[in-house]
Amino acid sequence: MTNLEQRRWTAAAVVVSLSVAGLVNAAEEREAPLGPIVVRGTVTDESGEPVAGAKVWLLLRYALAGQEPWVVTAEADERGEYKLEVDPAWTAREASYAPRAVWCFAPGHALGVANANRQVDDAADEPVDVRLGPESEVTIKVLNSQGEPVAGAPLTSFYYLNGGYQPPPEAVIKSLALATDDSGQVALPFADPSKLYSVQFSLPKYGDQYLQLSRQPDAQTSHTFRFVRTGTLTLKVEGGEPANRAGIAASVVGDSYGPGAQGRAQLTTNDEGSATAETFAEGRYRIYCRGADLGRLRPRLPKEIIVRAGETTVATITLEPTVEVRGRVVAEGTDTPVAGATVSVQHGNAQSERVTTDAQGWYTAQVLAGPVRSYLNTIPKGFQDWSRVSTDNQPTEAAASDKPTRLPDLLLRETVKLAGRLVDQDDRPLENYRVMAYVGNRTQGGAATDPAGGFEFSLPSGQQAERYTAYSQEGNRARHPAEIVNEQPLLLRINTSGVPTNVEITTSPTPPDKLRPPTPPAAGGGDRPVIIVAENVMIAGGKMVDLFGAQEYLESFENPAALTAELLLTQGSLRGDNERYEEMRLWSSAMREIIGFRSVITNIVGSRVSGRYDSLQLGDRWPPEGTREVAGRVVNAAGEPAPGAQVVLVEPAPAGARFYYHALYLTDGSARRTDEDVIVNTDEEGRFVHQTAAGEFGFIVMHPDGFAMAGPDAAGADAEPIALQPWARVTARAVPDQAIKQHLSVSCRLRPSPGLGDVYARMNSPQGDVEHDFIAVPPGLKVGVQRNIEGESGISTSLNGASASVETKPGETVHVEFGPLTKTQRATAEAQLKQWGE
Repeated sequence: MTNLEQRRWTAAAVVVSLSVAGLVNAAEEREAPLGPIVVRGTVTDESGEPVAGAKVWLLLRYALAGQEPWVVTAEADERGEYKLEVDPAWTAREASYAPRAVWCFAPGHALGVANANRQVDDAADEPVDVRLGPESEVTIKVLNSQGEPVAGAPLTSFYYLNGGYQPPPEAVIKSLALATDDSGQVALPFADPSKLYSVQFSLPKYGDQYLQLSRQPDAQTSHTFRFVRTGTLTLKVEGGEPANRAGIAASVVGDSYGPGAQGRAQLTTNDEGSATAETFAEGRYRIYCRGADLGRLRPRLPKEIIVRAGETTVATITLEPTVEVRGRVVAEGTDTPVAGATVSVQHGNAQSERVTTDAQGWYTAQVLAGPVRSYLNTIPKGFQDWSRVSTDNQPTEAAASDKPTRLPDLLLRETVKLAGRLVDQDDRPLENYRVMAYVGNRTQGGAATDPAGGFEFSLPSGQQAERYTAYSQEGNRARHPAEIVNEQPLLLRINTSGVPTNVEITTSPTPPDKLRPPTPPAAGGGDRPVIIVAENVMIAGGKMVDLFGAQEYLESFENPAALTAELLLTQGSLRGDNERYEEMRLWSSAMREIIGFRSVITNIVGSRVSGRYDSLQLGDRWPPEGTREVAGRVVNAAGEPAPGAQVVLVEPAPAGARFYYHALYLTDGSARRTDEDVIVNTDEEGRFVHQTAAGEFGFIVMHPDGFAMAGPDAAGADAEPIALQPWARVTARAVPDQAIKQHLSVSCRLRPSPGLGDVYARMNSPQGDVEHDFIAVPPGLKVGVQRNIEGESGISTSLNGASASVETKPGETVHVEFGPLTKTQRATAEAQLKQWGE
């Protein structure tokens, strides 16, 4: 008997409301199935051989406070086959719904994950086969907040790529049973480095802390995890009745996109309406919560909370009466209702109510007064082949009134099937790629390819795809513009070689007169006056000062007419508004007039530099406790001192760093623009000194004689000097186009030490320049040479699918010749410019 025969559904559909109060009604009324839902498949290794004894888990619901998760387990037999039997009652999509992922592990293999959505929810009979790859060499070194190795720190969770990023069942973690050794290191042989997204370690002193890792397909296999300092976090619930304030489950998650370690906690309020995490990582956080039975109340959550080391942060959650909103899901251009559709109604601060439409297509939700948006989540049977109609989805103001607020209709549009095949530049079929179809700038269809490269998806009726892209669902997910080789039957071709088809690449020795770029001016260090304006303090001349002290510092310089003073404003100093920026700008202008500097420039620094200073309070020790000097020496290829070299100190991002992106802009072999780097210049003997509090750091060095990167081993009295390698050179030319303006760029990723994130180095030609000599490019790296397009307004963006990947070598010139824009590239360029409003 098949799963479909076991699961007989009635035609009746009634409204369901899944909110902070939990499941109110059933999503669809159905008869009791005759037996369990069966998910079966085979576990094989990378060569296709069965893996007997492999453990298999299927997670259907995450653990709730005081309850166990819903997990089904099995073990593969001698043929590698497994069978999972699921209680149909466990398939309800609750607030704690977990993606239907089959996790599989066997010693000596990498972790395997596969999707079982169709098998669990749609009664599909196809097997869910899982392939286990080879073990990897992923290692993580765990340090305490002082940068010292931590032994015995257990790995308590991680997120892994399976379509999206998901945590495994706790049983998987227990089966792995991993912790750091005496050197603070732990091996993760189960982890494919391109799929491992984040890791979590836990200790009583630090609580649960997790680190986001690189998501690049060639992500490094060696990482450094450093616990951050902790404070105390208390949640306090106000409003409502005492019974309402008890039993509210809250998730506290990092409000950060950087690689710094962050805290994570699941808290449940007590009878007094409070909950405390005594040990919680410093940083910026958001709260998501649900209550056991809140009736017509909902929690008004704080937009952001900040936990500081050594302090107690109290976050207040206020229970407020709700108002009712009402909306409808219908077929476009008709009054035909869509029953059984699941809708997400968003309100408050990142809060959501999950509701389901009734037989007339109506849904209602209880929300907080204020802006409300609704989104169509899942489409019911009978409309599975229809598509959502995109709108600008402006918020509707839900008024505090006894009458429901009407939300705009959500529309579904009928579709037509579109089938085709995807091949690479050598006409080989591409399996497990996702093909995307575009109408205008919106994605209107998508499907994964089978082993023959075939795909089939639906397009909204009356629309025709204007262009296509495709990306691999394994590893690198970069989108490739697809060439339409044939319309009927549809045949698409993408170039996966890394070199566009209309590009020629040649190499030659660099001419002697091009081996050395112009000597750059000093950048940082020396007698250049620098004042840092942080959230709570100002720092000048190696000490904390007020405005009068800052003026005294500036007045201490001789011959100010020859100097440029710099005012650096941190992210924290600007939080909330720009009044302080304007105040500091006017003050710096006054200092220029009073003291007579050649100029005073005001810059806003990025998150890493800001994080160093925004944690300081008046009265703190300066330099901060734990800061130390790291000194080194730079020599050229002949072993001679390299005076005037720029030495960039690279450190990990701080905890709580927002949208962290570490960029280094280079021109003729020197850093011309950077908001994230501390730069000093070497003296006449090639020596330099930096200050750092980081446990992991590295150096990027630039000089007319060459380029170098080095890790912590390059610092210290007995360390070997950092030796420069001669620059590489890249020349590039793009055939001009009368309709589309272009320019060129070169970019690469720099990582001076394995435990650090990438520094993205970029070199640009002037706008409109289609032929350029990049005279100083870091050698020994994989470098991208990019063709860029420009709009009339001056905005520019890289042209998708028009980048050549080349290897650079010391003293060698690589020439990249971009031919005329292809038809596919022209269509892509026009779509990209249109997206930017050009």
